[in-house]
Amino acid sequence: MKLTRILFPALLAAAILASCKKSSDDVTYNYLTGSMRFDLTMYSKPEVIYHIVPSGVTHPKGEDLGYYWRVSWKTVNDTTKKVNVAGDGSYNMTAPANVGYYTVKAAAFAPDYSETSKTADLVVVKDDIDSTVSNTGIKITDPFMMDNRDGKRYYLTTVGGKTWSKQNSAYQGSGKPYSNSEPMSYIFGRYYTWEEAKTACPSGWHLSTEQDWLELAAAVTGSKTLEKFSTFPNVAGALMPDAKFLSNRMWTYYPKVVKTNSTGFSAIPVGYAIESGSTLFSGNSLYATFWTADEANATQAWYRLLRDDNPDVLAGTADKASFRASVRCVQD
Repeated sequence: MKLTRILFPALLAAAILASCKKSSDDVTYNYLTGSMRFDLTMYSKPEVIYHIVPSGVTHPKGEDLGYYWRVSWKTVNDTTKKVNVAGDGSYNMTAPANVGYYTVKAAAFAPDYSETSKTADLVVVKDDIDSTVSNTGIKITDPFMMDNRDGKRYYLTTVGGKTWSKQNSAYQGSGKPYSNSEPMSYIFGRYYTWEEAKTACPSGWHLSTEQDWLELAAAVTGSKTLEKFSTFPNVAGALMPDAKFLSNRMWTYYPKVVKTNSTGFSAIPVGYAIESGSTLFSGNSLYATFWTADEANATQAWYRLLRDDNPDVLAGTADKASFRASVRCVQD
């Protein structure tokens, strides 16, 4: 009897544990069908209002769904549709007033089913000097020229007797904005094919030529032996500021590339784009690429390239129709 009293609690505990394990193993998870989708531009100006409609998710039994949204600048979910209540789950969202990185999440739910969700990035940007992109060496007290075609202002620097724009052309009559997002047009400048680049500058200004680049490099180095279409040694740092995009360094740090921006050229690494059925943007934070007005042959033209890891200004050729690069304007 005494032995029975000792064993019974142990046997009871073992039975309880076995029962718990069996219950855990028998849990069935039910999943909704499909993947959550919604359209939202990645880059936005502040306080823009968006109407976003979720789609792509259905109930396996054809029953009704509910939807909720979660944005990172709020502390609570916004339920836009409860289960068995009319509506499409759409969301009217106002972008934040402050520049920065944010997220937007949409989720579909139903009783006894795991929710299905998608989270998208939202980057709020302003095209004011030292707002989204800072530490460029551009100041609102700098001299500037106005493009009368669209009213855009470009700040200027004079090097070796020639006056250059300190910003990439953003003329919207042609070219494409970064990530096909118009809020980025003036911030990064637009990406032009060579034919488009030839008309990107306003009257009294022209697409920089190889001769312009040669004179720019000569002013930096003091050398009289530089040649057109050649590498310009140890010139890149004089054109590169330690710029930041929303406080993140744009040019990767390399000890051999000393970024002084002594010319005030203020090049930022916005990369390039390739046309191949769609527009592919590449090289952001790695390269700054600028068309020149000089043709290499019937299908190719010359461009100038700055790399994050190279102290030299490089030269290359690219297809006039499929390659998209930045444009710097020089006063006639």
